[in-house]
Amino acid sequence: MAETGPPKFFIKTFGCQMNMDDSASLARMLRSMGMAEAAMADEAALVHVNTCSVRRKAEEKMLSFIGVLRNRKKTGGAPVVVGVGGCSAELADIRAEIRDVDYVIGAGRPQDYEEIIREAVAENFPGLAAVAAPFAVGPASAFQTVVRGCSNFCSYCVVPYARGAESSLTPAQVRAEAAIKAEEGAREIILLGQNVLAYGLDLSPKVSLLDAIAAVHDLPGVRRVRFVTSHPKWVTEEFLRGLSALPKACGHFHAPFQSGDDEILRRMRRGYDAAYYLETIEMIRSYSPGCGISADAIVGYPGETEEQFERTLEITARARVDQLYAFKYSPRPGTAAAGQADDVTLEAKKSRLARLLDLQENISREINESLVGGIAETMVFESLGGERRRGRTRENRIVDFTKPDGVCAEPGDELLVRIAGASPHALKGEAV
Repeated sequence: MAETGPPKFFIKTFGCQMNMDDSASLARMLRSMGMAEAAMADEAALVHVNTCSVRRKAEEKMLSFIGVLRNRKKTGGAPVVVGVGGCSAELADIRAEIRDVDYVIGAGRPQDYEEIIREAVAENFPGLAAVAAPFAVGPASAFQTVVRGCSNFCSYCVVPYARGAESSLTPAQVRAEAAIKAEEGAREIILLGQNVLAYGLDLSPKVSLLDAIAAVHDLPGVRRVRFVTSHPKWVTEEFLRGLSALPKACGHFHAPFQSGDDEILRRMRRGYDAAYYLETIEMIRSYSPGCGISADAIVGYPGETEEQFERTLEITARARVDQLYAFKYSPRPGTAAAGQADDVTLEAKKSRLARLLDLQENISREINESLVGGIAETMVFESLGGERRRGRTRENRIVDFTKPDGVCAEPGDELLVRIAGASPHALKGEAV
């Protein structure tokens, strides 16, 4: 029997948390137009692909996924409308490069392209009635974009070209959008920006990220507020002092260092040297003792010598962040670094990445093992079956734990967990 009901949509997201937030906003919009969300692309009559151009691997995955959709059209499978959005749509003529794409939107908020989306829906699903669709109960955590774009122009990064200069929502807009997510069930709001500490500097009058945090801080149901990503040169004592006065603001900072070599940092156009980065980490810890810190690093940047890579190992050992997201350099078209010879061999990149991750794994293990025996305030974000739960501390550490029989521990609930074990990537314990 043929399935009845509203046509279904599926959104495939590649890339950063901001793309995830854009996808969540688009899903709300499509539901309000009367569509239903599919669990898999095969079940959907409309598939939207939210693309990323920051790394080559994400682009390759995106092209492979769209290829599957094109094959579905060619082989006479169930009809499907294919839409593409995100950074790749800003940087390339998607329709010229990829056939069988029905509509393209850029990397702005989905609301900025509402007319294009509504036209595509109306054309392909005639007679579909828009409804005031009730919001489904959302996850415990929800992303909230507060500023888009970046003016740092790091030499390897495509974001300034794909998303333009910083453009901030007003604090009132941030509050209004986050309130919807809190009503859906979010208990933790994660404020997003490629350069989140630049929030509000483009507004008149100027405001700061503290104003955005304050705007969502007292929303009913919200228990925690996070923010990412923090460029090290934008972290100030004034911000850290203000943050300490907001009790729902979590003690976690994502502050990429990218390299430990001053010459590489200069050519990356990062705007700081290794000593400045280490001083910034020390300042963060002085205002937020026991906080969690994560970082990014790139290995194999053009011209990177073995000696320069050794300095990246050194800064990693000295900074001792909780988690490190490290990547092999890949040139992105249109960036300043793309004009430099990609002269570090793939074998050298792989070797350096493995050595860096081995070092970080030991550091992460040592940090987590030092927490054994302590108590961690943990917010549940998923069930592992039975009495087992997985959650996250205010410092952004993952905790797998067992809850007492009969105790409620649903996503968004907070429990105190006694830490009994640790691995490099998670803590283990029992709720008390």
